[in-house]
Amino acid sequence: MTETLENEVGQATTSKQTDWLVIETLGLDVGADPTVVAEGGDEKEFHSLRNRKWRIARSRNEGFDLARIARESVEQVVATRKVLHKPHTIANKEKGSLEVGVVAHPVLSARGEVFGVQLWMGEQGSTIPALRSVGSFEWDAQTQLTEHGPNVEEILGFGAGVEQRAVQDVWGNLLELVHRYAEYADYVGGFCQGAVAPGLPFASEVSVNYGGDPNNRRLTYMTTRTREDSRGKRVVGLFHDITSEVKQPKQNQDRETLRAVAAANPDAGTCRLLLASGLFLDWYSTPPGDLARWKVEVPEFHEKSQKELDATLVGLRDGTISSAKMALFMRFSGDSTWVPADVTITPLGGAQPGEISHGVALVRPGTGPLCW
Repeated sequence: MTETLENEVGQATTSKQTDWLVIETLGLDVGADPTVVAEGGDEKEFHSLRNRKWRIARSRNEGFDLARIARESVEQVVATRKVLHKPHTIANKEKGSLEVGVVAHPVLSARGEVFGVQLWMGEQGSTIPALRSVGSFEWDAQTQLTEHGPNVEEILGFGAGVEQRAVQDVWGNLLELVHRYAEYADYVGGFCQGAVAPGLPFASEVSVNYGGDPNNRRLTYMTTRTREDSRGKRVVGLFHDITSEVKQPKQNQDRETLRAVAAANPDAGTCRLLLASGLFLDWYSTPPGDLARWKVEVPEFHEKSQKELDATLVGLRDGTISSAKMALFMRFSGDSTWVPADVTITPLGGAQPGEISHGVALVRPGTGPLCW
């Protein structure tokens, strides 16, 4: 739907068409200013509101005033968490006053925090384009669970209703390709290890299997910041559907390789994992037997298994270990019994030692009892 802001005489003006700005507010906790991450369907990688050029500005001073109005509007929406409609008059003795209409919508997290703002600013009487399809998420580094704010499930093609998913459910079923995957792996892994500071931004196009269907893909733009507070370490972000005739999703060639590995090992579950963080990210075949829940749930590793896994991942990253076989004991939510798994991990890619970011895990049911 579109709407129109009328001028004082009730007539539409002839003006430069303006589009929605998508503004992230993910770094306010560390003092980072809100930044523009999209204009309409065009990506903007954390552009300053202060320095942008406004289409309706007829002078430099009007541009300064528009930037101030934009910042104040975003601040008001963050404070109230409500939609804003407000007219403004910018005085200009030489060219006459500029009558500006402002509309701003909050992009809320699952917990009601404002993670972003959709902002439209144009001349009074201009037609406002349809609101962009934008949603929010936050990923907990400890639990490895992702909370989805309003609209994200619809953007991913699952409809409303699910606000929390395990990371492997999201990556395995929905995300075909993070276009800057290696950089994102380093970003998340570095944050989990304490090498990346809170508030650091990251952005990438993400090709999505809409509703989990690899034959129905859409292109989204993901913008994130790291966050660390009393709730622990999290990655918070926005998803924005930018699919158009000129912006199309891509296929992940690495996934084709891993699907071939899965096909060659029918007795095992096959998973990609991030070596820096220990995230078992996306499954290409379901683990057998009692381990099947691992495809959509995050298990708890026994303390000694966790220590062994952490040490192994360090060796795989720095090249001192070429591959690893181990018995890991885990249990799932609601279970009291530790389940054994035989896991073989091999690094992926041709990176030099110290630069290896991910690997492939083959998982089979274990045979030994817990014997510590």
